[in-house]
Amino acid sequence: MDQETFERMIREEAFLEWAEVHGHRYGSSIVTLRSGAKTQSLLFEVDWQGASQIRREREEAVLIFVMTPSLDDLIRRIKGRGAISPEELSMRIRTATLEIQKVQDFDYLVINDSFDEALKELQSIIIAESCKRRHRIPAWTERWAKEIKAKESS
Repeated sequence: MDQETFERMIREEAFLEWAEVHGHRYGSSIVTLRSGAKTQSLLFEVDWQGASQIRREREEAVLIFVMTPSLDDLIRRIKGRGAISPEELSMRIRTATLEIQKVQDFDYLVINDSFDEALKELQSIIIAESCKRRHRIPAWTERWAKEIKAKESS
């Protein structure tokens, strides 16, 4: 998307969240949220700025902070993505340092030491959240009310 369109969408509040990270702009269209409203869960991969905006918009949002087990591991992963200048690496480490200071604003922390274990933790969080009363009671009480009404009618 070109800059002009992105700026227009910001003015029109067409993003659920948006942020500028490492000189690039990213955003999640509010249309995504509305189109997914019929599903149980929506998953957004955003930085702390985006997570903060989502939480302001949707208080019930569940925020999961995923991080590497160590600074050395972070550096290894960044370098593994391809050629990176020392300045770029330094900027990314500064960004990570700022992001880590925001971890207290999240509901869960997943340490991505092993992809399979981190995935299991993420899946467990999603399952646990879906079992909370606020998600189950409306459907459960509606079903029971229909069953009771059917029994009374017969």
